Amino acid sequence: MASRIDKLDYVILDQQLSRSFHDQLEQTLKPLEQRFSIFSLFKPEFRLLLNGYIYLHSLARDASSLGQKIYNLKTVSKLSASNGIMSKLQLYILGTSTVLIPYIRERFSRSKLLNNKLAYFLEDAFKIGELLNFLIFLQKGCYPHLMYRLLFLDCDLIEGKKRISLDSYYVNRNLMWTSISEILSYLIQIVDFNRIGLIIRQKVISKLTPSNLSSEKNRESRDYRICAICDEWPNNPHHIGCKHIFCYFCIHSDYMQYGGSAYSCPQCGHKISDVSHIKQLYMSWT
Repeated sequence: MASRIDKLDYVILDQQLSRSFHDQLEQTLKPLEQRFSIFSLFKPEFRLLLNGYIYLHSLARDASSLGQKIYNLKTVSKLSASNGIMSKLQLYILGTSTVLIPYIRERFSRSKLLNNKLAYFLEDAFKIGELLNFLIFLQKGCYPHLMYRLLFLDCDLIEGKKRISLDSYYVNRNLMWTSISEILSYLIQIVDFNRIGLIIRQKVISKLTPSNLSSEKNRESRDYRICAICDEWPNNPHHIGCKHIFCYFCIHSDYMQYGGSAYSCPQCGHKISDVSHIKQLYMSWT
């Protein structure tokens, strides 16, 4: 039989692990949101996928949450006819309360469905129930969660295993992975995905398009109407010897950021050796 301390420890550990996973998700999505604002609209869905993945690979598969696994605990059913094994109905209800309800609460937080007296009453009643359940748990040592009590679920030691002590090995391993994740999060923010995409596009276009097709002689009327960098009408048009046209500010700022010994057109890959090759384009409308 698992002790009260083991059960309290795994509950706190589950909360800390969940918070850590969601913090890492936030750090991963942050640079993507800065470049693609659409990602911010689907944050609840990303959290839903994360919570669902954690649930499927912990409680649903092994009958143990992440915190329970560390303490060699498992969730067991207290129903007399279950032999300690959770039924599918218990798994579905537990998964709904763990994964689906938090998603609904976040996604529809501003909806009238969750902003009425009934919803507030149910939320307050659940919090009071959690408090009462915790007081009973401290006295009797079973059902650490209110949902566990409602579903007749408890946790016990896995047969044939002992409780794992959290020594310096686990602490050092956690610190190592935390440091690695922070380094990766920092690197993601400084990677210029736009430039990488341009380089890949240059390589592909240069292989598929003959060099003579990107020369000034093959410049068409539509090339005069669009800047090859900002895709707007060229303001004070300039060129670098290929058929593409650029705004004065676009080409000079792009050259300052990515230029050097060699700068190439972001569309066709035409290269120039220095800034003197950036020339103003004079157009005649007669």
